[in-house]
Amino acid sequence: MPLVKKADEFKDVLKKWAELNFKMQFLCLWVKNLKVFATSLEEEVTNLKRNSKLLLSVNLGATAIGTGVNTPEGYAPLVVEELAKNDRAALLACS
Repeated sequence: MPLVKKADEFKDVLKKWAELNFKMQFLCLWVKNLKVFATSLEEEVTNLKRNSKLLLSVNLGATAIGTGVNTPEGYAPLVVEELAKNDRAALLACS
């Protein structure tokens, strides 16, 4: 039959279309995953920036957990100032 022959002629076209469709689906999935990864990475950068500030806090021992009850007045700022001389970061006393 002529139509069957014509259908056989398009067999390669269908195969190429199927391969292209698969490649497009793969590409779309890859782009979505990349976007998810990028969003995750941005959130982690934000978390690192926020948490890095907490690392600048100096928790001074022997101060009754930051109250300064057992220390002379001005002790915490003085210690932080001395520590900051050896560090490039802006340290803060825990309060």
